[in-house]
Amino acid sequence: MSRHQHEKAEKLGQAGISAVSNAMANLEGVGKNAMDAAADSLETVKDQASELYQQGQKKIAEVSEKISREVRARPVQSILAVGGLFLVLGLLFGFLKRR
Repeated sequence: MSRHQHEKAEKLGQAGISAVSNAMANLEGVGKNAMDAAADSLETVKDQASELYQQGQKKIAEVSEKISREVRARPVQSILAVGGLFLVLGLLFGFLKRR
């Protein structure tokens, strides 16, 4: 191999090493960007889940208060309604148990 060919091969080798180094740096940057995006998405999901949980808790408290007011306003009707519900459930479970 001539000196000229040797120098040319050396330059190509250095260019290849440089290209590989650049590619690795780019991949590291892409990986970091992906991790950052995933962390941001996770934080957003956590915030949304927390908000939904709080809304659910508020709704449960509102429904509970509404039921409590209805029971206090109409105690006899409430007792009869619950008794009827348990009667229907008892009949249904009894029917299913015999199958």
